Amino acid sequence: MTNEQKKILEEERQLGRQVAKVTTAYVRKKIQGSSLKLKGKGSPYRKNKHEQKPILKATHIKAEIGTHRLLGFKFISNRAGFVHHFGSVKDNTKFLQTHSKTGTVFQKATGSLKSQSFFDDVYKNSGALQLLENGLAKTRTRAITLELQNFVLKINNQNG
Repeated sequence: MTNEQKKILEEERQLGRQVAKVTTAYVRKKIQGSSLKLKGKGSPYRKNKHEQKPILKATHIKAEIGTHRLLGFKFISNRAGFVHHFGSVKDNTKFLQTHSKTGTVFQKATGSLKSQSFFDDVYKNSGALQLLENGLAKTRTRAITLELQNFVLKINNQNG
């Protein structure tokens, strides 16, 4: 990998971090502004580290970097975040529950949860898509130009 290719890769890393930061801030702001009652607790008995964190800390976007370029973004949240985003539809499922102190058995029903749609069009609404388009247009154009220059140089060396 040449110096120029390393510079291009570092610029794409920096662009990925910047876009991830902007979108993470947008999603967290949208969750805070919702009607959710945030208690600041995760599920401490879950083995997955994201499940143990509260919904705001568990929700973030991470840039995925390959060996030569930015590949994409990974959206990470805990179960509660995705359940509130997609919602759950239950046809008033009823089950029996026993009161722990009195031993009384009673029926309990669970209802549906409406979708909050936190994560729809995150990149577009946060303004990160425009940043990504402008940054990748510059870096990828330079990378293609560099590859073509190296290819032409190899052909000239062979022909001689």
